[in-house]
This record gives sequence, structure tokens and C-alpha cells, in this order.
Amino acid sequence: MAACASGSVKVVKAILERGGEVNQVMNRVKRHAAHEAAKGGFFEVLCTLAAYGANFDVTDDKGDTPLHLAAIGGHALCCKFLGQRGKFLSMSLFFFFFYMVF
Repeated sequence: MAACASGSVKVVKAILERGGEVNQVMNRVKRHAAHEAAKGGFFEVLCTLAAYGANFDVTDDKGDTPLHLAAIGGHALCCKFLGQRGKFLSMSLFFFFFYMVF
């Protein structure tokens, strides 16, 4: 869902209300809507995706989860949100996030 990359909550919600698939792979690098929202630091979009049952443990073709992309982008609020919802958190990412935020 390309709307997630733009951060438009209204568009994302409209698409999901009309039957858009929240966990669909959306591009050739196998990223999902959650990846795009996390990469851009769009916290409100992530909240909207969560309300529609998004899976935050999905990986792209490089093995990155939405949490990885949020951490790389320095989006602390998104990292906290995703860290509370996902099951996949490697120790190396934990230490990277810990030192980035604190």
C-alpha cells in the first residue's frame, strides 16, 4: 500500500475500509505496508495498520522487519511501538536501539 510511504492516515484508512489487504507484499523487495510506514517514521499510520491486524514481524528480501527500518531511520516512537507488538527482536538490534535512544 503505497499510501503508507506518504504518511497519509486518511488514505490508508480509506483503502483498508474498502477491503485493502493490510499484510500484502507491495513491491519487488517484498516490503509490506508496515515496512514503508516504519521507514518513513509514520507512527499514526502504524497505529492504523495495527487496528486492521497488521503483522509487524514480516521481513523483506534482506531480512529486515519494520522495526529494523524504524531503528535505522532513527524513529524512536515507531521503534517503541513496534517493539511492543512484534515478536522478532534480535539482540544486535536491541543494542543498536538502546544506544540510539539513550
